Parts: sequence; structure tokens; C-alpha cells
Amino acid sequence: MRQRRHLPIALASILTALTALPLPAQTEWKTLESEHFHLSYETDDLAARRALKVSQELFDEIAAHYDIELKRPFRVWIAQSPDRFKSLAQAPIRDWAQGFAFPLKGEMAILQPKGQGGYEELERIARHETAHLALGALIGEKAMEAPLWFHEGFAMYVSEPWTLMHRWTLLSNALFRSMIPLTSLDEAFPSEAGRAHLAYVQSFSAVRGLVLDHSFTQLKTLLARLQRGEPFEDAFETVFGMSVELYADEWKESASSGYHWLPVIGGALAVGSFFTPIFLIAHWRRRRTKKARLDAWLEEESKPDPFFR
Repeated sequence: MRQRRHLPIALASILTALTALPLPAQTEWKTLESEHFHLSYETDDLAARRALKVSQELFDEIAAHYDIELKRPFRVWIAQSPDRFKSLAQAPIRDWAQGFAFPLKGEMAILQPKGQGGYEELERIARHETAHLALGALIGEKAMEAPLWFHEGFAMYVSEPWTLMHRWTLLSNALFRSMIPLTSLDEAFPSEAGRAHLAYVQSFSAVRGLVLDHSFTQLKTLLARLQRGEPFEDAFETVFGMSVELYADEWKESASSGYHWLPVIGGALAVGSFFTPIFLIAHWRRRRTKKARLDAWLEEESKPDPFFR
């Protein structure tokens, strides 16, 4: 079995650490509470209420599928300034990061997005970080052993829908052979924002593939085994019948084949002839895949993800 370093997981939007967030001066923060969250914020009241609402709703949705028992409410901070946001982390974070979480401590912080669409972006970040906290509450210290791509992929899978932009990000990088090996995303993501974005999308696709290529039940079984204390790689191989490394290879082949991008490219062709060469390359790659596998994917694509019914 490959040895994984038992170090805190550090990434753009999640910091898994054994230390807690510092307790800010209470006179400087307003507070809100829900059943499972205690929120301290500097932003306007509407933004705080919206973030608290979506966080509680997503946690309730995840808890409906998994047996999660909380000993105390999650702690959440929404900071108004980048300096205050970074001071909450007490650790280096990427300049473009807008959220991070300490899943083992049940704490997270968000930098209030600015400009048009700020409320919607705040909700997206709140849901994403809440998913990290829920996963930490579910599997406990075994969260330290799970690869980073699994953490981020799970958080994205349960907190947002798979969209056209996700598809296009994978397609464009697959066609030009610039995909990142999944196993290289075990402990860190690229520091450059564009490559980090690709790493997030790949992680989303990889966890989503566990459901589409296998089943949602198997994903739940994997998490249940982790909750009982099994090592990630052992539990993964038992549940899915293959090593993590083999799954990474199979996922790359599927993600790079281009066959399930045909509807996307077909729609893009209506925009202009710029996409014609890409369409031809994707079509050629698509023919290399088996029709039975294509039919299975298309059938699954027509079904809503379990968390978005």
C-alpha cells in the first residue's frame, strides 16, 4: 500500500488542520445561529442570513443520506477584508482563495465576494465549505488519509451541479493533452489559478464518475467504511474492486475520450466554425470508445444526481 504522509491537508478552499480558528474579538463581529451553525460576520445582514441558510440546508441534505452526529455546532466566519480573512487562517493560503475549512474542527471562513453576483458567489462558497465540514464530521480523522482530489470532488459533487462550463474545461484540456494526473492531486493542487481550477474540475469529475460508472450506493459504502476507521485505499479497493491508481487511469481514459462531449460541441458549432477542428478531433476520439459504454453514460446523464433530486 502506498504510504500517505499524515500532514494537514492544505489547499485553496480547504485547510484541514489540528488547530482551531482563532476566536475573534466578539465586539467586532455580529452573530447568527441555526440548528448546526454559529456564524460570526462583518458583512451585511442579508448576506449573512443567505450564507447561513444555504449552509444549514446543505448539511440537512447530506445528513439525510449519511449518519452524522455533531458534538457541537459548526463555527463560521464571513470576513469583509482580505487581511481579516487571511488572519483567520493562521496559515499560508492562495491569493485567489475565497474560502477555507478545518473539517476536523468543524470550522470555516469565507471572504465576502464583491461586485455583481456577490450574494450568489457567497452562497456557492458557503455550500462548498459546508460540504467539507460535513465530510470531516462523517469520517473523522480518516479525512487526513483521503486524497485531496476526493475531498474537493466530494465537496463539489454535493454542493453544485455539473455544468456546461465544467464539461468544457475538461474537454479543452483533454483535447490538448494538458490534463493533470489524478494521483498527483493527492496532497496539493497547483498554485497557478488556471491549473488549480482544472484540478477542481477534474476532482469533481472523478468523484462524479464513481457514481456514474459504479453507483451512488458504492460511494455511500466507501464513506461508511471510512467512518468505521478503514484506511482510504483499502476501503476504496474493497468497494470498487480496483486500486485508486487503477481508477485514476480509467477515469483519465474516460475523461479524455471526448465521447460524452458530443452534445456540448454540437451546441458550440452553432456559434461559429471556430470549433470545427475541435469537433473533428473529439469525434475521432469518440469513435474509439465502446458503444455500450456510451449508452450507459448517456442513460446516467439523463438522471439527476442523487443530491439534486
